[in-house]
Amino acid sequence: MKFYVKNGGKLILMRFDTGAFGSKWCGVWRPPLKLIEYWAFKVDDEWLSPQNCMGFDGKRHLYELKGMRVEEEVLVGDGVKIRLRFKGKRKGKVKVQMEVGINIRRWEENAHDRRYEVIGKRDGFLVKNELGSVRVGGGKFLRGGLYRRHLPGAYHDWDWLEEEQSVFVPGILEKEVDLRKVKEVTFYIEKRDFEPREMGFGYLSDFGFCYLAGFPWFLQFWTRDACFVMLNEIKKGNLKAVKEALLTISKFERDGEIPTKIELDGKAYYYSVDVPGLFVISLCRYLEASKDKKMREKMRGLVNRILRKRMEGLIESYGKDTWMDSLERDGYCLDVQSVWAEAFRSAGKVYGRADWVRRGEKIVRVINEEFWTGDFLLDRLGEDDITANALFPLFFKQLPKDKARKVLKRLESEEFTTERGIRCRSSEDELYDPDEYHLGRVWGLLTGMMIVAEENYGRPEKAEKYKEIIERNKGLRCIDGVDETYDGDSLIPMGCCKQAWSEVWV
Repeated sequence: MKFYVKNGGKLILMRFDTGAFGSKWCGVWRPPLKLIEYWAFKVDDEWLSPQNCMGFDGKRHLYELKGMRVEEEVLVGDGVKIRLRFKGKRKGKVKVQMEVGINIRRWEENAHDRRYEVIGKRDGFLVKNELGSVRVGGGKFLRGGLYRRHLPGAYHDWDWLEEEQSVFVPGILEKEVDLRKVKEVTFYIEKRDFEPREMGFGYLSDFGFCYLAGFPWFLQFWTRDACFVMLNEIKKGNLKAVKEALLTISKFERDGEIPTKIELDGKAYYYSVDVPGLFVISLCRYLEASKDKKMREKMRGLVNRILRKRMEGLIESYGKDTWMDSLERDGYCLDVQSVWAEAFRSAGKVYGRADWVRRGEKIVRVINEEFWTGDFLLDRLGEDDITANALFPLFFKQLPKDKARKVLKRLESEEFTTERGIRCRSSEDELYDPDEYHLGRVWGLLTGMMIVAEENYGRPEKAEKYKEIIERNKGLRCIDGVDETYDGDSLIPMGCCKQAWSEVWV
């Protein structure tokens, strides 16, 4: 059993390849709201179900009924279109019924007691509560009105947290089909006519385009994740999309701060020490690639506000404000210094500011002198943790070749490298715990950064090895998806099954 995602840029469908909507994360979403818990079809007296689903080819679920094969194809964009195609020996008329489970709730919610208003339409119905509405059509509406609760996670044995969900069934849609004349029938959600599209991790919110962090859980714009996505999209030449994402994030700048997370209802949260620097780096990489002079001038003031607040000393971290946000990492962290060094150097080059370049170079010297142990780099000044954050100065090419070779050699060893990629912490570190998020798991992000690090120092054959690891990781739990993390010892996939910053490197 595998998960899959169809992201139309407005609506998102998540489901299992068996046809089951077997998780609270399955269904149709318009973030930050869920709309549809499930749908189910009955052809005469047979339900289309995981029991008679013969397979999924990436586009269609294939069902075997008595004397008939049914193909269910789902198209997603500003709406959802569900086509049933009938093949086989059965002739004459069949009755097709569609049951839809409605669950209009917020992203973070589970079971709730909201009541719904149902408005019958010419070929369907509109359902709404105080949060939102959804329209379903394609057949004659036979009114019902059943409220119930269920536990969708009972249909899988993955390590996802699954809580009870509320479902409202307003009735059924019914359509009679004469198989001698018609071989398919269509139902729809929200819009009957729209342009189907696959947006990957891109999403068209009401306030602009940006990149979602991962499916099924991170249906928000996480700026840190988006910046790593943009760095790769720039390399691939997708400059128009990157520009739109940068503009969207820039709308939320507040006095030189860039949000860590932007909910799709427009609420923004500011609590990460490295995110403004990563935004500056992504912006400058875009400007270098695009030669977009208007964008450069438009962003000049924003970049100045971000950098002028960090012109003195090393950048200090407090609490859980680094990318390792499950850990308290107070003090001067290597990854943070590396990000800000690159931000100052990049911006100085793009905007012709020698003082910014000097500021960046000064931080690089500190990395090479005060963080250097003789064969590796400290995670934090004054601490002896051995982590993969040594990758950051390699990723931004801030170490000389002799030091880089020593760090790469250790990262390439079994201490860090596994069959699934790079552990976030050395297996020899006393705090190493293979099951913990930032104490030992393997990360797709770090594996991708290792590709760039190897390329930066003229080791293309080594880079290819890590590209091959990411390719092998594709599709383990999600069709065409790469997982967020893996247990550091057992290498069992963990976290999101389709994570943007794990997937974008190849």
